[in-house]
Amino acid sequence: MAKVKNRYPTNNVRNTYSKKRKKSTIETPLYLADYIFKLVLGHIGTFQTKYCIDVGCHHGNLSLPFKKARMNCLGYDNKTVKYHSTFCRKDFLQIKSLPAKLQHGIVVCNPPFNISKSPVPESIKKCAKHFKIKTSPLLPELFLRKIFEKFGVSMPVVFIAPMGLIKNQRMKSSRWKWLRDCGAEISGELELPIDAFGQGILVHSSVLFFNIYDVPAKTFLGDIC
Repeated sequence: MAKVKNRYPTNNVRNTYSKKRKKSTIETPLYLADYIFKLVLGHIGTFQTKYCIDVGCHHGNLSLPFKKARMNCLGYDNKTVKYHSTFCRKDFLQIKSLPAKLQHGIVVCNPPFNISKSPVPESIKKCAKHFKIKTSPLLPELFLRKIFEKFGVSMPVVFIAPMGLIKNQRMKSSRWKWLRDCGAEISGELELPIDAFGQGILVHSSVLFFNIYDVPAKTFLGDIC
């Protein structure tokens, strides 16, 4: 029998996209933001959602379609940025409390995928310790944990996630166990091509929909041309 090569290589020899990682300042493309908004539009109408909370907002591309739909948008970022609506300069990972009215909303988040500074900032270490994560933290996991800690696990959330957040986990992985048991339901997933962000960035990612039941359980990004 002929020897079959591994179709799923575990090294990065061929996967050169690792050299062009998605940095923390890579915005959500406007076409993708519009595509996501159309998927969740049914939920917004059904529940008369009033608020859109954009975590790690930068300039707010991801929440812009919500603003155009006349929703109240609030953006959180740890740097001063030009945001299209109400802006709060705070490190979301260190937030203590949030206005109760925001519970009647939807959270959207395009988190930083990689820690861009070395050594790891103390704020990230502190957050990881708070959630009892002993290994090197995955930033998207910290953001997702913080979102559910502050808003509750039934909060509708749109979350752009790297493949490693939910896939390729081991049975003993604390991340695997938390996602499985935390109580938040992944109601849908939008698969993205690796070049979805443009700018030469190649990354395996998808959009996870938590507690939003009008979206398809599994779908793929449609043609944008």
